[in-house]
Amino acid sequence: MEYLSIDRFEDDIAVCEREDMSVLLIRRDKLPIDAQPGNIIRLTDDGGILLDIEEENRRRQRISELYDGIFDEE
Repeated sequence: MEYLSIDRFEDDIAVCEREDMSVLLIRRDKLPIDAQPGNIIRLTDDGGILLDIEEENRRRQRISELYDGIFDEE
């Protein structure tokens, strides 16, 4: 299982970023129909691609906490 972030769409290609910052290009028609830039997708062991809203929310919360911590220290 691998998590990727959809960075952007370029025509019919989704440019996705891995956790190690490398890029994976996925044909847009292979993604869930409602996938958008900024979404987190999960590659399953059987080759499926799923939106992972829970992981996306965890990451957004963590970013918010980090952002708040920057300004709390001033």
